Amino acid sequence: MSAARANRSCDRPLATRKRRKFQPMVCRTSMREQSHIRSLTIDGLTVPYYCNHITRGIARESIEREIMKIAVGIIGIFLGLLVLMQSCAVTAGSGLLQDKATGGAGAIGMLVGLLFFIAGAFSFALPLVGAIMFTLAAAFAFIASTSGSFSDITIWGFIALVLAVMSFFTWRSAKRKQIA
Repeated sequence: MSAARANRSCDRPLATRKRRKFQPMVCRTSMREQSHIRSLTIDGLTVPYYCNHITRGIARESIEREIMKIAVGIIGIFLGLLVLMQSCAVTAGSGLLQDKATGGAGAIGMLVGLLFFIAGAFSFALPLVGAIMFTLAAAFAFIASTSGSFSDITIWGFIALVLAVMSFFTWRSAKRKQIA
């Protein structure tokens, strides 16, 4: 696609553009040589970006942040379901054995699994909310580990703390990017 044709496709309104499958839309870019700053203009909106760490117009830090968000979210959702199923099994087993302390720990474990799941879902769009939810899940897990014989919940508490730290640093890097 020629540069003139690419510029014309950006000047047309969005509704009249024809997009082909599997082809990214090409728009105008202008560069100031001495400062290494490029600006991308799409539909009249000009966005400046630094060109040393650019991969298809997205800064490398931004890509790493998005990968971290996706990783924390998927791990949180998967582990949430796993903790929920394990806690259901512990609660059912304690009901058969008539052990109320372990049944209570299993019930708190189900809450921990639900918090893991919700925190994983929030980690995609709102990593700070995800970090708070993971921290809350860790607190409940450590409380549940003190009662009954459900000792696996302690491991889930430490995993929740690790995910909370990862989610917090994802949020902090996005906040630093907005400030800079």
